[in-house]
Amino acid sequence: MSVQARQTRCPQCNTRFRVTEAQLAVAKGKVRCGQCRTVFNALEHLLEEPLAAVPEATRAETTPTADVAPPPEAEEEHLIKHHPEHAAPPP
Repeated sequence: MSVQARQTRCPQCNTRFRVTEAQLAVAKGKVRCGQCRTVFNALEHLLEEPLAAVPEATRAETTPTADVAPPPEAEEEHLIKHHPEHAAPPP
């Protein structure tokens, strides 16, 4: 089975990543750069030329990809739990 891969570029550090349509669909295009950890919309930074279809086993072993960004609520909960000084004061 092969997966059609595309390339996107992190707007912060310009690192290129391979992403699949399935990865883009998970968080409506939002991904986290594996290099600088910036969350960005990969759909807005897709490169023009699509990559050739890559067999899934090969892709998983050799292709760096951007991480799918966690939902905003999950990231907020993580910050509150691990960095309580950033939590909003109670009303």
